Amino acid sequence: MKYSTPSVVRHALALATAIFCVMSAQAKDVILSGATTSGANNDIQVTYALNSTDKIARVKKVTDKLNIDGHSSCVIPSSIKVDGVKYKVTKIGAKAFSWCTDLPDGTRENHIYHGFKKIVLPSTIVEIGEEAFYCCGYLTTCDIPGNVQTIGKKAFYGTRITSLNVPGSCTTIGEDAFQCSWLTTVNFADSSTPLTIKDGAFYAAGLTKLTLPARLTTMEANAFASCIHLKEVIINSKLATIPKKAFYQSQLTSLQINGPVQAIGDMAFYENNVLATITFPSTLRTIGDSAFEGCFWNGTTFNGTLSLPAGLQTIGTSAFKECGLTGIVIPSTVTRIGAGAFVGSKLMTVRCDAVIPPATTTWALFDLDSYTKGNLIIPAASWQSYKSALGWSMFNYDRYSGVEDIIPDDNAAEAEYYTLDGIKIDRDNMQPGVYIERRGSKTRKVAIR
Repeated sequence: MKYSTPSVVRHALALATAIFCVMSAQAKDVILSGATTSGANNDIQVTYALNSTDKIARVKKVTDKLNIDGHSSCVIPSSIKVDGVKYKVTKIGAKAFSWCTDLPDGTRENHIYHGFKKIVLPSTIVEIGEEAFYCCGYLTTCDIPGNVQTIGKKAFYGTRITSLNVPGSCTTIGEDAFQCSWLTTVNFADSSTPLTIKDGAFYAAGLTKLTLPARLTTMEANAFASCIHLKEVIINSKLATIPKKAFYQSQLTSLQINGPVQAIGDMAFYENNVLATITFPSTLRTIGDSAFEGCFWNGTTFNGTLSLPAGLQTIGTSAFKECGLTGIVIPSTVTRIGAGAFVGSKLMTVRCDAVIPPATTTWALFDLDSYTKGNLIIPAASWQSYKSALGWSMFNYDRYSGVEDIIPDDNAAEAEYYTLDGIKIDRDNMQPGVYIERRGSKTRKVAIR
């Protein structure tokens, strides 16, 4: 019995054949030896993937056949000519320079530091692919061309590059792009192009100072985690949120948060134990779980008393657990504090300006010494509410009776304290009792517990 092929199937087969033929005509590989490199040229081969339709080329693989120290440098041209046709080189492909040696997979671990010391890329490059320079352990110099838009995942992982200029054209720095690199300095060019920094992009890099640009709109978790040499950070970005573990276990001494940041994510600055100076934005509304746990153990520039910004609404679980603070000022806008937010921090002065005690889910917001030995400053008219509130009832309220209503304070002025007889008293010498607090032109009575 004979069967005829339906016309629809015939058309589909014809179309597939045509597409295959077009793709074959558009893309092919070509290998060039040594013409664009220094050193013993015949030991270096560059494989390019060609797109004959758009007349562009991608660096697919660079092979250095030397087995010991490799060549000192490699220069990628802006264009190549194949069979009389000129192709513009626009991409460094995935794993193009990865390992930089022609060694069997089983021996690579013993040759991780082989390869080029310097790689020069042309201005025509717009994309650096995933793992493009992965574990090129000798690589100390490779400037990012000014037209690059994307730096791929693990592109410079484990390299010895120490300085980086991110061009204004760049939109994405991929996951783990500079993880475990020797990078100490990174500069971001100004532009209106939005920038995204992916998960772990600079994890465990050697950075010492960092200023995040205004064009940074998205930053993912762990972006600068475990940067143990990182001391100063200025955030000028358009970030709404500093993400989870963004600077986890780095060693910041100074932190300045500008711009419209509304939330600091969970563990964002966890165990930055030498953090001494911090500037919060007025836009901040949420501090996440364990965001500053284990910080402030090397002294502070604010004499140990941290004032949280007006407008803050939520303080997360363990947010300031085991911190080296002596005092905390909680603004009147805070409505909720997570369990154990200040446990382990030996706070001797706790001031909360909220008329209604911030809600919590546990009796233990503070360390036991804070409850039994510390001073509590609250709106005098609210002491009955605090006395019965979960998390606040551990303070001793028995010796106090009601006092008159408060007058809202002027947060812009420094507070002064007086006894009820009008004698000025130093804040550090205040004993439990009722005092007059004067802030600017306004006064109120406060209860010290």
